[in-house]
Amino acid sequence: MPHHILTALPPTQIWKGKDHRTNTQPHIPSGFDALDERIGGWPLGHLIEISPEQTGIGEISILLPALAQLSQGTQRLLFVNPPYIPYAPSLFSKGVNINNILVLQTNKLTEIIWAIEQASRSKSCCAIIGWHTEANDQAIRRYQLALENQKTLGVLFTKPALRKKNNPAPWRIIVRGAQSQIWIDIPKRRGGGPISSIPLPHLKH
Repeated sequence: MPHHILTALPPTQIWKGKDHRTNTQPHIPSGFDALDERIGGWPLGHLIEISPEQTGIGEISILLPALAQLSQGTQRLLFVNPPYIPYAPSLFSKGVNINNILVLQTNKLTEIIWAIEQASRSKSCCAIIGWHTEANDQAIRRYQLALENQKTLGVLFTKPALRKKNNPAPWRIIVRGAQSQIWIDIPKRRGGGPISSIPLPHLKH
């Protein structure tokens, strides 16, 4: 994997939410007021497991505002094993700098986790987004360990069935869709209790 120099995120892009005064881990604004008011934005350095109620309901759209912010620097956005080839015109229209996107396509879980670990340790990526339907506890634990003490947005998309199984991921997001709006539930989060039914506008992607 190419090694790129990582520069610090601008202070305006990192902040701590009101609900997490005792949490020293930085966050990045999600771009959704309803979500930022509840959790202070997406946590950096903590693995976020996202399980859509069903695939293709706009689950990636909840990350796009944050990815657009992160992509403006010199760091890379790494997509590991996405189910579809990222559609550059759509990402560009949402403000994502497509020149800073790297895509690694493999469905082998060992290769996915190895790539995530290497990207995190190289400090070349500000966001690492992975997809795997059968991620096990060992893989999730390795992903989280790779993110520790990093200012990196780390996300793992898993299949809906996994949302009922407890695992080492410190954050779990359930995405539900309804007409022109999506809802997210947060049954598990580090530093706070569960939150249900946060409405977000649906962003086509």
